[in-house]
Amino acid sequence: MRTHSASDLVMAEAPAQTPPPRSFSATSLSEADAKTIQELTTYLADNSYDYNSHAQLINLLHRGFQAHTDTPLNESGQPSNPADYPWLTELRMARGAMDSRYAVGEDIWRDWINDESALAHSSEERSAVMELCMRAVQEEPASVVLWSLYGEWVWSTYAVANGYMEGDEDTWSEEDKLICKEVFSRKMVLSVWSQAVEATKWRMDESQVVWNRYAELVMQDLPEQPTSQTIEEVQLLYMNRLQIPHAHWEGTSQSFWPFISKHKADSWEETMSATNEIAAAAKDEHNKREMHELELTKAFRSNDSAALYNAFSAYLHWESKFKKKRGPFDHELRCALYERALLRFPTLVEWWLDYVDYLTTLDTASTGILPLLERATRHCPWSGELWARRLLRVELDTQMYDEVEGVKHKATNSGLLPTGGMEEILLVYSTWCSYLRRRAFTSLATDDDVDMAEMAIAECLNDVENDGKKAYGDDFKGDPLWRIEKIFIKFLTQARRMQEARGQWARLVPLQGHSYDFWAQYYEWEIFVWGAERTVFNLRVEGPGTQPRLASEVLREAMKQKNLDWPEKIHQLYAHHFQTHESPEEIQKAQVALRRSQKALKARRDREAEAAAAEAQAAAPTAQPLSEESVFTAKRKRDDEPDTNGDSAKRNKTEDIAPDDVRTEPSASASAQIKRDRENNSITVLRLPTDITEKRLRQFFGDCGTIFSVNIAQDDQTASATATIEFEAPEDVVTARTRDGKTLDGAEIQVKSGTQSTLYVTNYPASFAENEVRDLFSSYGTIVSIRFPSLKFNQRRRFCYVQFSTSQEAQAATQLHDKAIDGSSRLVVLISDPDAKKHRQGAISEGREIHIGNIEHAATEDDLREFFAEAGTIETVRMLHAANGKFTGTAFIIFSKSDEAQAALNFNNRPLQSRILRVSLATDKSSRDAANKKHGTTKVFEAAKTASPAPEGAADASSPPAEGESNDTAKTKRERTVALLNLPDTVNDVRVHDFFAAFGPIRKLTVRRDKGGALVEFVNVADAGKVSMNVDASSLGPECKVGEVATLLAGGKKNAGATEKKNGLGMRPASVSRPGQNGGRGGRRGGLGFKRGGAGVEGKEQEGEKGKSNSDFREMFLAGKKEE
Repeated sequence: MRTHSASDLVMAEAPAQTPPPRSFSATSLSEADAKTIQELTTYLADNSYDYNSHAQLINLLHRGFQAHTDTPLNESGQPSNPADYPWLTELRMARGAMDSRYAVGEDIWRDWINDESALAHSSEERSAVMELCMRAVQEEPASVVLWSLYGEWVWSTYAVANGYMEGDEDTWSEEDKLICKEVFSRKMVLSVWSQAVEATKWRMDESQVVWNRYAELVMQDLPEQPTSQTIEEVQLLYMNRLQIPHAHWEGTSQSFWPFISKHKADSWEETMSATNEIAAAAKDEHNKREMHELELTKAFRSNDSAALYNAFSAYLHWESKFKKKRGPFDHELRCALYERALLRFPTLVEWWLDYVDYLTTLDTASTGILPLLERATRHCPWSGELWARRLLRVELDTQMYDEVEGVKHKATNSGLLPTGGMEEILLVYSTWCSYLRRRAFTSLATDDDVDMAEMAIAECLNDVENDGKKAYGDDFKGDPLWRIEKIFIKFLTQARRMQEARGQWARLVPLQGHSYDFWAQYYEWEIFVWGAERTVFNLRVEGPGTQPRLASEVLREAMKQKNLDWPEKIHQLYAHHFQTHESPEEIQKAQVALRRSQKALKARRDREAEAAAAEAQAAAPTAQPLSEESVFTAKRKRDDEPDTNGDSAKRNKTEDIAPDDVRTEPSASASAQIKRDRENNSITVLRLPTDITEKRLRQFFGDCGTIFSVNIAQDDQTASATATIEFEAPEDVVTARTRDGKTLDGAEIQVKSGTQSTLYVTNYPASFAENEVRDLFSSYGTIVSIRFPSLKFNQRRRFCYVQFSTSQEAQAATQLHDKAIDGSSRLVVLISDPDAKKHRQGAISEGREIHIGNIEHAATEDDLREFFAEAGTIETVRMLHAANGKFTGTAFIIFSKSDEAQAALNFNNRPLQSRILRVSLATDKSSRDAANKKHGTTKVFEAAKTASPAPEGAADASSPPAEGESNDTAKTKRERTVALLNLPDTVNDVRVHDFFAAFGPIRKLTVRRDKGGALVEFVNVADAGKVSMNVDASSLGPECKVGEVATLLAGGKKNAGATEKKNGLGMRPASVSRPGQNGGRGGRRGGLGFKRGGAGVEGKEQEGEKGKSNSDFREMFLAGKKEE
């Protein structure tokens, strides 16, 4: 009987061909299955390394084979001949193709053996099935299913050949029986089952299946009057079994005692006592693990793959972490658990590595590590790390060049490594090159070994460059960690070829010159060479020419780099080197150069800090409260009303207030905080498991660089998830893309660059939210994220970024560009280009645009054109209006020439109608501030010109208030006003207005960006009461809710929770009634909650005047219903 070593099972150098694409149809295949098979064969013709497609094709063809064999040939009920299955050739080709590339796994092996068993009609075919079984159990040695198939096949063949059971006369000739009688002996049968027992005995869950069958065969050979030796052998068989932890211990024990009672009755009690004593440890170990075993059984029976994975993960974690005292069988049971886990999840690289690490930790010289790595690379041939471990292990175990080279060629020539990405290829090449370097300089090495190593390392460098450009295009700049280059430099150094080594360093400067780590290692190498030369030549005296001048030149070159990631450390190294090694003259020059560089760096850091601070201030909420008068009183002083000098009487105080809480992104430098380039610093990850989490993605990509954000979207069409991951720098993206094709939680992922996959979308209706934008673009592909800009300091921004999973989907969605929406707006849909904003042009940059403030609200465009006509030719006039159509008092005018705009500045402080104008050149900042100067933290809609019509059945916005509300006092305004809390800064005022307009006409809407909310004043108190009673505002934001004005003004988001908890869910407490103005001009100026000389918010209510409570609002609301 021929045996196979594990190394024989590695995929062939030339993988087998997949079934050729053609039309598939048969009565045993459904129309849908036939169509899917045709699609899979076509796909595999070009993508022959897709693991899942191979498995799906095999399973579909096997399903057809089963349907064929189960279908009677005719009315007599005679079964169909399995050999007549029309797609039998394709089924065998599909299995052979997958087997030549991957380990097929327990399930496919089971079906394969069963199918070939049904087809075996000759002694040669029966022997072929036996060899197939042998391959299966060597590939999956812990499989109870495969060992049982193997054992039962050799036993049934033996039984028919020897006449112990009937065989099919059509398939069993006398010649076949004679041949099989010689090949399939009783000794072979027991040998196979004995091997099965040994291979599976530590499987606590199912090992009894194999052992019980073996014990049954042994007992069949037991004579009626066995010898004492035979009795002792059977007793030893049972006692050895009872000392091993397994789930069926009681059953084994119950089958043992009758045997002892029959053949050793006089020592039954003694034997039972001894057996229980030696089996106590086994039972104890089983009891420790019983809870985990139950979880595994439950997950397996539920057919829930995720639950099974979690159960195995928890069990393995317990085995490795949570046992203070090791048990007598811990090693065997832990290895068996790894085998069981990998039987169910054979492509999980992490578990293979954990298994290898565990064995290596126990015994670095263990002979079981190499066979395990051979199986691991068979199951996960795309994993460079597993191949690298195997290369190293072959070197340790064999010390033979041919063996190591053979493994390297199997790894690189199979065509599977590239499916795992460049990182996998680099791991194999770097391990191979390290081996070549070590071998070239052993005591027995020859010049040929040195030459061979040099040629092979240089060839690997070329292969990496070619493979990288093939995978990532011309943007591939080599290994970001330059691993093979380091090995080559060390090789050249050991070969005493220093100038060639320096040439390698010089070639790396354009690629790695931005890295402090690179320069530090380059410098250390030069110091090492200098020190070695001084040691060899015994140079102790310092003088001209003895300093490490080449090391000094390295640091000088490093100081010249403009894009260093850590210049401060280079400065430290530079100062230390010159002070330690150089002459006084050189130290003096270095001090000057260092100080100059430090000053330049400090100036750069100051600029970065200022820019970061400005950005942070623009992103942070202001802390300036708004006075009650500016919100509630009809005669508030205008912020833009001029004083006698013509200047603004009051500037917006928010401009001068620094934010208390500056929130910035995690970054290596201040510049990184202000130069956030999402499109070029992001990757898109496709084909993720549907249950993937952000934490798992951060773990998987964490060592590629600093991760800013992770977005996950479910793709219903492919039953998978897609994620975008934003990194800090483009170099991180290059490293992350090397993970393309790797397996993450059992799924083979695709990693693509995020460039060209994001759309810039603008000019959509102001009422559009994320759902409306998503509906517009959803038909073009998987939308990973939709980002809206912050409106905190520019409330007129109306654009968003829509990111798709691929650049092709984004390009297809640009078809919506210039499409008319709601009859007026025409969409702008463009591929997002982060660099476009760097090249500014237009009227502002050319100095042709002016900014005019403090314009009379009744003024028209014609008034402005006539007023500024004498300055020059006016191209456009842009007057800023609120969403309700009301002019805000700010405008921009573009002239044909910059000289004309300069002439228009002479109109500053001149009157137009009843106001003094403020005129200045427009800038990007002034354009933003214009939209927010007056309403930097508020946005006001007046009822007289509301942009939203009243809902059906509601009073008109301009209709008089209800009876009893004609007295428009501050108190009645407070009763008509509600607050919106926790408003996201991406929701515009139009959406807020439209939401509340559905409940009744609105007199005034004040959006408070600084407080994270809004104040809504209704025309009627009853409408305010309706809104106060638990209105769901989550459509505006997940945490949005209606609350108290006092809650908003006291701190908005920060105190909303506490106030609402105190006051109840959405119900307004009794209003705080403030004292009226009783004359007198002393005391502080009236403001929010204060009157000159009066009490503040915390003051007592005026006598005879009582605020309305929740019950008052409810009564008013019900009364209104009765009137209707």
